[in-house]
Amino acid sequence: MIASIIITGDTKERYLEKTIKSCLDQNINDIQIILVFSRLSNILNLKKLFKNRIIFKQIRRKFNIPVRDQLYKIKTALKIAKGKYIFLLDGDDYFKKTKLKSLINYTKKKELVIDDHLIDLNNELFYIKEKFYKKMYLYKLLFNSWPDKVCTSCISGHKSLFVNFYKNININKINYLAIDILIVLFNFKNLKKINKILTVKKIVSEGVDKGYSNLLKSIYWRRRLEQHFYFRKVVTIHFSLEYYFCKFIVLLFDFRKYIQKIF
Repeated sequence: MIASIIITGDTKERYLEKTIKSCLDQNINDIQIILVFSRLSNILNLKKLFKNRIIFKQIRRKFNIPVRDQLYKIKTALKIAKGKYIFLLDGDDYFKKTKLKSLINYTKKKELVIDDHLIDLNNELFYIKEKFYKKMYLYKLLFNSWPDKVCTSCISGHKSLFVNFYKNININKINYLAIDILIVLFNFKNLKKINKILTVKKIVSEGVDKGYSNLLKSIYWRRRLEQHFYFRKVVTIHFSLEYYFCKFIVLLFDFRKYIQKIF
């Protein structure tokens, strides 16, 4: 089997039919589609619609921390994936018809591939360009050098890359980082960015990343700091101004919490 698509479906009931159809419409036939979930209110309807065309993998275990839950679901689905290549897909996103065939032609065994994507906001599509300053050497030195425009549904690669990733990560130690940035940073030296728009990312309120975008919330800075810690672990980084700034901000939030407990 050439490829397996792993779809995480929890809380995405409204979008899953379109997501699954985008996989079935691929112009390549030798693929396996795995929908992994804990609970879906419309599961009977989905099974009726797609019957034996996809694999429904229900997981009873549920982590309270959303990013851990997503990591565990994909890990479980990976064990039954038979494809040579793995394609990740959030349950509210969808693929362009030519995605799998296009990327399989590009993919090498040691490269993790990131394709480009459109944003779907209230059924209107638009494109966000990469931030030009993130390519500058000074920015990378002082702030960070991880890639821009990363999303789970744009990630694919040889199955061995995903197996190796899970061998080297302890899910129970992850508090804030979702699989997209984790696996991208883990394979930082072997990334291949494809400048083709092959994915559509839908912006919804039910996403795993909800709550992480507000700069005034401590969770934003804790995720940012955890990302720096993880990056420094997997890639040799000697200096980052942003790393120390994030540490300082988190300390301020902790100090505020401590003061509130006292008074």
